[in-house]
Amino acid sequence: MKTKINQKGFSIIETVILIIVIAGLSVLGFKAYDSWQTANTAKEAAAEQSKTASDVPASSSITAITDTSGIDQAADTLNSVNIDDSGDVTLLTNEASNF
Repeated sequence: MKTKINQKGFSIIETVILIIVIAGLSVLGFKAYDSWQTANTAKEAAAEQSKTASDVPASSSITAITDTSGIDQAADTLNSVNIDDSGDVTLLTNEASNF
């Protein structure tokens, strides 16, 4: 049997080992990227939340309405605020009269 002295290319074993190494590096890279992306998203959400919290004035006249009895209070609040479109107040008044 003749053997070639000047072989070119990879054997099947070398190719399989190379594929396993590349797959392992890909998995590690993906996990690192996913961890970084999750941390970055959490930081952005915290920054947005602190930005939103700082935009609300400390002495806000907005009150929470927990039941339908607060609709008149909401209508008064809307009437006291400058609104370019009075259709919202009319709609709210109509909805209040439906109760």
